Amino acid sequence: MYRFILILIVCHVQTAIAAEIIKFTATIFNKSTATNDSIFLMVEVANCSSPCSCLIQKNKTGISTPVKFSPSTNATTTGSVTLENLQPYTVYSLEMNCSQVTNIGTLVVRTDVFRPSPPRDFEVQLNGHHLELKWKPPSIPHGPINDYRVTIDGIEIKPPLNNNALFYRMDKNYILGTTNKISIIACNIDTQERILCSNSKGSETSYFNTNNSTNPNISATKSSLTNSIMLNTLPNGSVLIQQISLVTILLMKLLVIIY
Repeated sequence: MYRFILILIVCHVQTAIAAEIIKFTATIFNKSTATNDSIFLMVEVANCSSPCSCLIQKNKTGISTPVKFSPSTNATTTGSVTLENLQPYTVYSLEMNCSQVTNIGTLVVRTDVFRPSPPRDFEVQLNGHHLELKWKPPSIPHGPINDYRVTIDGIEIKPPLNNNALFYRMDKNYILGTTNKISIIACNIDTQERILCSNSKGSETSYFNTNNSTNPNISATKSSLTNSIMLNTLPNGSVLIQQISLVTILLMKLLVIIY
């Protein structure tokens, strides 16, 4: 009787380990991953069989920035990238594509706020006995505008005005014949708690008036105001000269009669 021996041959099949999905990690940079003109990202890739290679593209522009990876003996490799020359307070959509990884990681980041441009159409108006200030928001806010700050003759008004204020009325009466130097600035506060304000020279004026009329007297610049005052006071001066001339003539005639 024959015996049949069944020989079972087991073949070991090695399964290839696929690379893990790219991970974006938001590393806090003073409460933010972004400054007003740059974005810093950390990248983590696992199981690279060859040196890892990743590219970051912003807003689908087709221009990519390579990620710099640190040498590693572990299965996980980390790298970083800094995107520079960005616009303040702007949303950027970032796409990352790496070799050996089919998945594309996407992250949306807004850059930090920055210094706004000066408030527009700044005017000073005398209404009754008080000066009134009017302005419009900056054309380039570089953020939501945190507040407005008014300075009169070197003294800043406290507290700052809220970000929707476009008008301010001085508490003290204006004294005719005095000059007030007035400026207003717009300010943002970034994620590092820094106060970033507009240039005061872009919204600064001097107010001077000798006319006691209660009608509004508007000043946008010192030079235009001075011209306006000269035009207002010249007629009064002419009348005064004519009155003096008439009195002089009468006195001379009276002296002639007496003698």
